Amino acid sequence: MVIGGAEDKLGERVILSRFVDLAGGNQAHIAVISTASSLGEAATDLYRHIFSRLGVSKVKRRMIRRPPTRSKTSPASS
Repeated sequence: MVIGGAEDKLGERVILSRFVDLAGGNQAHIAVISTASSLGEAATDLYRHIFSRLGVSKVKRRMIRRPPTRSKTSPASS
């Protein structure tokens, strides 16, 4: 299941709680992949913390290698 980043992470966490229920509750295996977040690792760590607080003991981080952007591969133009 895929969830976006605009769900409630601080209040009742309705969407995240439902996500955990559908994934198997405290027996769920959840992989956190923060590909669209500008927060990078901080977003991944936040989700890992939230899912742990919701009772999930198996929360893994999955990294995706992104290709370098053109500005990082091309010499700077003057």
